[in-house]
Amino acid sequence: MSNVPAFAARLRGAGVGIVAGAAAVPAHSLAGGMLPSTGMLVLVLAGCAGIGLMSAARGTTLRRLIGQLVVGQGALHLLLSVGSGHVHVPSAAMAAGHLGVAVLVGLGLWCAEHLIRVLLTSIRRVLRLLAVSASDAAPARRPVTHAAGCAPTLLSLASGRGTRGPPQFCAA
Repeated sequence: MSNVPAFAARLRGAGVGIVAGAAAVPAHSLAGGMLPSTGMLVLVLAGCAGIGLMSAARGTTLRRLIGQLVVGQGALHLLLSVGSGHVHVPSAAMAAGHLGVAVLVGLGLWCAEHLIRVLLTSIRRVLRLLAVSASDAAPARRPVTHAAGCAPTLLSLASGRGTRGPPQFCAA
C-alpha cells in the first residue's frame, strides 16, 4: 500500500470514529435518550476508537463506509442505553436519526477521502517534477585544455619549486 491510500485510510478511520461518537450522543439525546455521564463518555470514546480502528482497515466503497457508520451508531446506541440503566429497542425517531446521520456523514467522509487522495496525489506529482536529481545537480566536468604557448614545460615545472639548495657548480 502506498503512502497516499494508507494516509487516507487512517484519516477515514479517525473520521468514522470521531463522527460516530459526535453524532451518536446528540442523536440519542434528541430522540429521548438520556445524556451520558462522565464515565459513560469515557466508554463512548473507547468505543469510537475501536470503531475508527476497524474502519481504517476496511475498503473504501461508499456502501461499506455507510455500513461502518450504521454499525458504529448501533453499537454506541447500545452502549448509551446500557449506561443509562434502561435497555430499550430504539424508537422509530431514534433509529431514523441514527440512520440519517450515518448516511449524511458517510457521504461527507467519502467525498473528503476522495478529495484528500486527489490532493495528495497532485502534490506528489508536482514535487516529483520539481525535484532535482543528483545527476542534474552535479556540475559538468570539462577537460582541461591549454592555450597555445601556455603549456607547462619541464623547465618551468623544475624551477623555483620545492626546497632550494646551493648551486650545483660552485666556485670554491
